[in-house]
Amino acid sequence: DEYDEYASAHNKNSVNALRQLQKRTQAKKHGILINGSTPKLTKGRGGILDLYENRKAHRNVMPCPKCGSYETFTINDIKVREFNENDVGEIRVKGLGYAVCPSCGEELTDADHFSMSRRTKFIPLEGSEEKSNVEKSYHKAVWHTISKNWTDTMYDYHSHKMGGPTELADFFNSMCAQPQAVNMRETQT
Repeated sequence: DEYDEYASAHNKNSVNALRQLQKRTQAKKHGILINGSTPKLTKGRGGILDLYENRKAHRNVMPCPKCGSYETFTINDIKVREFNENDVGEIRVKGLGYAVCPSCGEELTDADHFSMSRRTKFIPLEGSEEKSNVEKSYHKAVWHTISKNWTDTMYDYHSHKMGGPTELADFFNSMCAQPQAVNMRETQT
């Protein structure tokens, strides 16, 4: 877990945690190694996103209840109705979050999210079909789970945004699983 923390330490201490774990699984006939992390390092810096791209990559999709298309919803697909900028809590209290389906353009409510999140699935990324089935990778943003609906996501986004650039970078790391290129943690490593 938290592979990027070890990858960052590897750059400083020349300890390669992944290589050590791979060696440990060799002693088992059916050993399995699962690397998990909230991405904190951008691509090309030796973190979990680099592992993701080098494996047979899968993305998470949710079914649109309006058109039936399975979609990967991004933060750009999630919207919020007008609210008082000085009272971010209004988003959550009034349930102001919603999403727009990338395929049909229909508005999706938190009630839609509830049913959609129970029917998510992973599909291979285009171009990764020819890669080995032995090493696979998966990517999933928090709103593709039961625990965060559209309203919760927009509340968290605007709360983090009010906290400044470091807080907003934390939102993208933790909630979107997509680290920002300008990230305080990265510039310090």
